[in-house]
Amino acid sequence: MIGTWNKQIILFTIISGGIAFGGLVATQKIMIAVFVFPLIFLAMLVYADMDVNLEYSYDIPDRIRVGEEFEVSVEIRIKGGYGMINLSMPTYDEMEIMDGTNVHVFYKGFKERKENFTYKGKAMRRGVFQWAPLKVDFNPLVGTGKTRKYNENIEKSIQVDPEIKMLKKSQFLIKTRKPKPRSSMTRLGPPTTDFESIREYAPGDPFKSINWKASARVQFQKGLMVNQYEREGMKTYIFYLDTSMLMRRGTEYENPLEYAISLILSGANYLISRGYNVGYWPISSRMVRRQDFVVPSSGTDTFNQIKKILLRVESSRIITSSYPVDKTMARLVLETKARIAVITSIDERNRVLIEELRRKLISLGGTVTIVNIRPEGIVAKRVDQRIQGLFSYSSKLKNKDKYPGNVVWDPVNESLGHAALNLGRLSGW
Repeated sequence: MIGTWNKQIILFTIISGGIAFGGLVATQKIMIAVFVFPLIFLAMLVYADMDVNLEYSYDIPDRIRVGEEFEVSVEIRIKGGYGMINLSMPTYDEMEIMDGTNVHVFYKGFKERKENFTYKGKAMRRGVFQWAPLKVDFNPLVGTGKTRKYNENIEKSIQVDPEIKMLKKSQFLIKTRKPKPRSSMTRLGPPTTDFESIREYAPGDPFKSINWKASARVQFQKGLMVNQYEREGMKTYIFYLDTSMLMRRGTEYENPLEYAISLILSGANYLISRGYNVGYWPISSRMVRRQDFVVPSSGTDTFNQIKKILLRVESSRIITSSYPVDKTMARLVLETKARIAVITSIDERNRVLIEELRRKLISLGGTVTIVNIRPEGIVAKRVDQRIQGLFSYSSKLKNKDKYPGNVVWDPVNESLGHAALNLGRLSGW
């Protein structure tokens, strides 16, 4: 094709030159005019087959939240060439286009052309994703006919944070249904001025902590009541996440794993703000790598470490007869008497394994709360809205003998905040 196009140019040049030479020899002005038009046509053909000169700028976000809509804007300026332009704007995996399109086809004439294109997208799943290149395909209308491709790599990624519920202290200022273990002052640390809850008087409680108004209200039922205050450094809390394939039951964007991650980050954010030492561990049948867990600690850095790991967590097929507790985890539970939330999705395939894991952690001195995230409502919502209610809060899901666990969460019909409240009550936040 290129050889044929070059022959055409040479042929037009020879013909135009011959006509012009004949016009000059014959001293006929009309022959010179005939010569000019082929030259103009030849110049147009050469220009049309030139490579285009592209200048572009783009505006894309680098951090958003799951479910948040965002806008991508690309401004492109094209010089040279004559033909059709096919523009593909940057996108990334795990997103949906809500308004507009990321593909545009338009005509480029002899004049310079400047265009601005936008579309609106929506983040569907948490994670860290790489933007796809900005692509431009130029198809000249005449000339070689060969498509020229221009790619601009986007040297930035986008971080999609999970939903995080901002929990308030006032939500948990209630008496927990689980008694708190009485430990030595050395372990618990001195009391602070932060009120936690009201409980029954126990031998050894200071006289000044008695709440006389609360005692008067329950005088004939329970006796004296005392104010319970937070103690400095008294608690260690570990979130233990099931990463088996059972956590992917549902849809690509809605499943127990995604809801579990939001629950963990919401709880970790709240507990760290209350001065807890918070850690994270994945449930695994093999040795857990150091980069896959977070040793309990406090502060913003700890929360960011947990979030960084959870952004990239994916479920995997786990074939095992038991869930072992690795040495680091066992030592921490023994030393701190940690409270542990085992977040899973239970059915007949892992019920025995989860119960065995609970017993192991309790034998090490831990206080264990199981959060059982049910996927039936998710599936029903996608299949038929009319049968969604059949799965919400049914007696079958609440049967703790069949589905052992302290918290049964149907995320379609129960909010994240309510699930966190139930977990906080049972865990003594």
